[in-house]
Amino acid sequence: MARLSLCMIVRDEEERLARCLSSARSCVDEIVVVDTGSKDRTIAIAESFDARVIPFTWCDDFAAARNASMEAARGDWLLFLDADETLSAEAGRELRRCMKDPRTLGAFIPLHDGGEGAPDTTTLLFRAVRRMDGVRWRYRIHEQLLPDANRVARARNLRFAELTHGIEHDGYSHAVMASKQKRARNRRLFEAQLADTPDDPYILYKFGDFLRPDPDTHEEGQQLLRRAFDALRRLPACEQKELTFAGEVTALLALGLLRQGDSAAAADVLSFGETHCRPTGHLAFARGQQLLATGDMAGAERSFRACMATGAGAFLIPATARVTSQLAPTGRAAALLGLGRAQEALALIAPLAALHPEDEDSLRIQAEATFACGDARGALGILTTALTRQPRTGSLWLSGAQLLFRLKLADKALDWVRRARALGSAAVGTDGLEGEILLVAGDHNGAEALFRGHGADARCQAGLLLLAELRGDSTEAGVDARIAAERERMRSNLRLSGASSN
Repeated sequence: MARLSLCMIVRDEEERLARCLSSARSCVDEIVVVDTGSKDRTIAIAESFDARVIPFTWCDDFAAARNASMEAARGDWLLFLDADETLSAEAGRELRRCMKDPRTLGAFIPLHDGGEGAPDTTTLLFRAVRRMDGVRWRYRIHEQLLPDANRVARARNLRFAELTHGIEHDGYSHAVMASKQKRARNRRLFEAQLADTPDDPYILYKFGDFLRPDPDTHEEGQQLLRRAFDALRRLPACEQKELTFAGEVTALLALGLLRQGDSAAAADVLSFGETHCRPTGHLAFARGQQLLATGDMAGAERSFRACMATGAGAFLIPATARVTSQLAPTGRAAALLGLGRAQEALALIAPLAALHPEDEDSLRIQAEATFACGDARGALGILTTALTRQPRTGSLWLSGAQLLFRLKLADKALDWVRRARALGSAAVGTDGLEGEILLVAGDHNGAEALFRGHGADARCQAGLLLLAELRGDSTEAGVDARIAAERERMRSNLRLSGASSN
């Protein structure tokens, strides 16, 4: 009968280690604990569970420590847990059944994140593997078994199991994250790993994703994601499909390109992802955002709906949970609003705005949907209440300026849009709106100066065409439907304001 070894690496885990070992003790044949320098009672607790404790001098390399646990273990199968995790008894029994199948190389195990302040998500992680030559952990940080396991599985025609039951994890709770202050250490490890493997798409992706959320390092993160994407494109098609993170690379890179206003480049990246990578919720979300940016509201609504549908099961990438449960419904509400289905948009967005009262996108779309449903006072009330809490949120000032302009309160709209610009809102949005306000006010020179700064924006292009028309030198050549519709809207505003002859 195959033997199962529990392999762990630990340091100063006296608060959680006993709970972890208690959960797994009944289903494993031995426990191997690699200790990287504990100063507390960790070693004594491990030994109380008859674990073999292996001292390991920390060398800024999680894979090296994991591999030390593999080398010390004697089992035919290896199960990997962290001290802040517990294994369910059902998962242990499932794993034992998998071990009996000689065609199975390893198992994906669902890991549920919990704890105060943690995301309520379930992620499929590759945590159990048959001992086999050539299967080792890689990477100093965000260490992985899958690269080797995938290669061996292809060569020997083996397969992977996916357990139904799994692991509980509380290591991402606010208290634990605050106590470990991991960010500076992680950057150091990423930089060291990148020096070792400068063209590895996985580490380029993880490092890029690590840097991307911080405005100070966002551009550096985007450059790394571009390198990860280029590395993916160089791989054989079979490897592109099997990499669980490949779709995430394309989604994140495309979203960054959309923030830069390059919808065409984002569309190309997404087409590669949809053709060559595993489908993921984040990939569908990014496509929805790209279609929203180009005015294809029906296509965007379908993509966001498809993204939301992926949220029912376990995720390959944990961040996808927020995408499916919050970001995609918000995007879908925006698309519904663009399709003229304001009541549906409001029904979808209002609960989200209540659940996430600090999320500016939810609040903005709730206000716009409320306005479209005929409640202008309620819409402005949503924004003014939010701005009382978040007075430096430029996007909310910009959204309010849009509503005030539609209410023909041009002076107040002008004040709000200039506040939005001062707070760093995207120039294309603020300039386009201020240009239209000046156009209605009769300041054609001021409007033209603002419109000319953003030749790729539909509103600005429409404004320039309308100004040419007012001068008597307009043309219809090469005007696409979206810009023509925007020009007609602006022309209607001019007629209603009586400013078309100014």
